[in-house]
Amino acid sequence: VVHLNVENNKNAYYYAIVTYGGGFADNGLSQLNELLLKTHGVKLNYGQKIKMFSNYVIKYDMEKDISKILESSEEALLKAISDIGNGKSLPVRKSNALLNAVNRNFLKKAPNMAKDYTVDGNCTGCGICAEVCPADNVALADGKPLFRAVCEQCMACIQYCPQRAINYKNKTQNRGRYTHPEIGHAELLGYRG
Repeated sequence: VVHLNVENNKNAYYYAIVTYGGGFADNGLSQLNELLLKTHGVKLNYGQKIKMFSNYVIKYDMEKDISKILESSEEALLKAISDIGNGKSLPVRKSNALLNAVNRNFLKKAPNMAKDYTVDGNCTGCGICAEVCPADNVALADGKPLFRAVCEQCMACIQYCPQRAINYKNKTQNRGRYTHPEIGHAELLGYRG
């Protein structure tokens, strides 16, 4: 957002869609809107949040049947696309100070939470965990993942491990995993650029 060049597009139609599983969607939109206003003097004309399932396997067990949630989220996405195509206005609420404080606290803790990741004997050293980590938090040492202190808590390492060898403390061993059926780890890497 900081590096966007909007000088010649101050009157453009700005929109954002955020997905969420557990919470903080309103604040994500609000923070983006406030950052755009502060750095560029523009605000979102349309801000929509779409409920998905939570992939934060540390806190939530993956739902057994996510097809209903996916169906509902697809309907919501199609409506948002239509709204955007029609230039509909959907103002974004101001951020919630309490949620901002909770989020800041989590962001301070998140990088060091990686120290609690474990790797069991099922690890084959394939390196997918290191490849999919957007923060470059995972390195391979002697063919096994080594977690540094720059974790963003995206759960990609846990979700994409083909052997289910990566876990967090004793919380995730028996919890479900999810990766998009049409996006494998190789395709995910293509999106990282």
